[in-house]
Amino acid sequence: MSNINQKSNSTIWTRRIIVTGGILLILFSIVVAVRQIVNRRAIDQEIEKLNAEIARLKVDQKGLLDELDVYQSDFFLEKQARTKLNLKKEGEKVVVVRLTDPGGQTRDGNVDTQAQKTNLGVWREYFFGEKNN
Repeated sequence: MSNINQKSNSTIWTRRIIVTGGILLILFSIVVAVRQIVNRRAIDQEIEKLNAEIARLKVDQKGLLDELDVYQSDFFLEKQARTKLNLKKEGEKVVVVRLTDPGGQTRDGNVDTQAQKTNLGVWREYFFGEKNN
């Protein structure tokens, strides 16, 4: 009988080891699967973020290309030549407009008497040639 007990004892321990190994194997598989799922979600979020950045950069690129087209246009070059280099086309007449500040002084420091007049007085002088202050 001890032989039978010994045999059944060894088969019980063998079964317990196999069951414990199987459970450990299942738990390990679950841990690996969960890690892969977490990593996949992180990668998907990173891909979404990068796709959004790509879309934003494409919009920025389009704006910059449009701006480059403007800078390369003849109109822009002509405007820059007029404002920065003081150039003019043949047959054009240049008119200089003096800008005044609220204190009535022009940029060169002279006092502008027209800035001291009221709006009504300026229009009266313009239409009727009267000089009233």
